[in-house]
This record gives sequence, structure tokens and C-alpha cells, in this order.
Amino acid sequence: DAGFGTETNRVTLLFKKGKQESLPLMSKTEVAETIVARLAALLEP
Repeated sequence: DAGFGTETNRVTLLFKKGKQESLPLMSKTEVAETIVARLAALLEP
């Protein structure tokens, strides 16, 4: 299960130029860590 009232979630990241990345079912903590890692990679010079 994913969404409210559960410990897991499914997320699709949307990037510029229409790129999408669907993440598998994972814990909400793992989702947050993945989002932060993707943002950090985008901000690197």
C-alpha cells in the first residue's frame, strides 16, 4: 500500500524537459532521501 496512513509511498519525479522518473514502492524515509539525493545531484556544478 502507498499513501496516507501507510509507511510506504510511490513517487514520480518530474524534471525539466519532460523527463520523469518513477520510484518503486519504498518507505517514506527512503523517498525523502532519494529526493534529497536527486536535488543535490542537480545542484552540483
